[in-house]
Amino acid sequence: VDSRKNKDKIAADCRSVLLSMPDFDWGIYERKLLNLGYEVKLKRDNAGIVRGYTIKIGNSIYKSSEIGKGRGFMPSKIRDTWAKLHKENTVARTNGDVQLQQPRTTANHLPTMDKTIQINHFDFHTDEYHHYPVNISDKALDVIDRNVSLGDSNVFATIDDVRKTALLLFAEYLDAATTIATQSGGGGGGQTSGWGKDKDEDELEWARRCALMANRLCRPRKKHGWRR
Repeated sequence: VDSRKNKDKIAADCRSVLLSMPDFDWGIYERKLLNLGYEVKLKRDNAGIVRGYTIKIGNSIYKSSEIGKGRGFMPSKIRDTWAKLHKENTVARTNGDVQLQQPRTTANHLPTMDKTIQINHFDFHTDEYHHYPVNISDKALDVIDRNVSLGDSNVFATIDDVRKTALLLFAEYLDAATTIATQSGGGGGGQTSGWGKDKDEDELEWARRCALMANRLCRPRKKHGWRR
């Protein structure tokens, strides 16, 4: 019973995420599911193409082929599902009851405003006693997602560690950010003394700088060999 409920909930949330996307993009799809509290793992082939993924809710992990009717959220079908949902949504707005559909139509006439005011909420923990809430706009989050990176030599951290570090920096939790970076094996660069947000600094530029600093903080510390 719990498994069925979990799958139904995931399917509903996946459907909602697809409807919120003006175009299908794996990065946005993954990020929006992460924001809903799921753990998502994309499986890519050597060419970088997504061939499968899993979604974790609680202690249960489900393959994309187990979610929804007709396996519509699998990588091979998800773009068609996205297109079908948006087509159905358009038909509903056009042919549906005017009074019922009017609020949805009004929202769709203001895509820029909706995107501007969309706020993402995160809650990070460095241990069981300390948690750090982070609120960030969609635009600033996009900047961070585009600029965080992981060097090939970094075998300790994950891109999610770098992203968490950047988000904590963005919210000006400097100590928490350095803690996350250190816990992920970082410590190879990035002086934080005197570092912070400049007065009247643009939000998007601040997000970019936070991402670049997170990249440096999460670098592994270089090992120095013995010298004779």
